[in-house]
Amino acid sequence: MGGIYNQDHLNNLRYFGRYYFHGHSVGGTNPSLLEAMASSAYIISHDNLFNRNVLGDQAWYYNSPKAIAALLENKAKLESTRTLYLHTQLEKIKREYNWQKIASQYEDVFKLVLKK
Repeated sequence: MGGIYNQDHLNNLRYFGRYYFHGHSVGGTNPSLLEAMASSAYIISHDNLFNRNVLGDQAWYYNSPKAIAALLENKAKLESTRTLYLHTQLEKIKREYNWQKIASQYEDVFKLVLKK
């Protein structure tokens, strides 16, 4: 299919898709993961420190194709946490990853550096 770069199309895929598989395995806070959270995507994420730091216990994780298969074979278990996980992720986006908070944190760093 190739890449999809239209933000509206991406947000619709994330929102209306049954599951969002986040496969990034390295790097820090990944923008596409935050976008998925903000789009109310039901996230199944690669299991690594970076993704766990963002999602916490409010997502399902995999570390192999077998782990993905096991998750998908137990749809009742997956669906049992859908509402809680979606709500918690959306609240976390609003609380932790908003521009006002991020800008304020940058301002604090700049003030600290300028004092030295």
